[in-house]
Amino acid sequence: MLLAVSCVEDNMYKGPANIEKIEYTPSKVMPDGDVTVTAIITDLQDVTAAKIQYKVNGGTQIEVAMTKGSGDTYTGVIPKQADKGSYQRIPNGTGTWKLAASTNGSANPASGEDIPQQ
Repeated sequence: MLLAVSCVEDNMYKGPANIEKIEYTPSKVMPDGDVTVTAIITDLQDVTAAKIQYKVNGGTQIEVAMTKGSGDTYTGVIPKQADKGSYQRIPNGTGTWKLAASTNGSANPASGEDIPQQ
């Protein structure tokens, strides 16, 4: 007689989403131009939200929703700023803006590098 006991439990991984290949265009921001931010966001569960978080001239934090394109590509647009406006670092960010993706309550921020001003 063979008796086998198992205590393996099938639990879905509940960690944060993976944010990579963050790109923005144009590479140098003009005073009258928007900044388009694109990133690849993946997770074992569905990504429920993606957003860009930033500040301008030390003001309050602003959030812009990102929309899902083909595959795992998400895109958002930081609208143009007044002349001499500059994107500011936000708390806990190493760049002037950061992305955050949510999956069933878990969030993963990814910092973007400084966006050069023209």
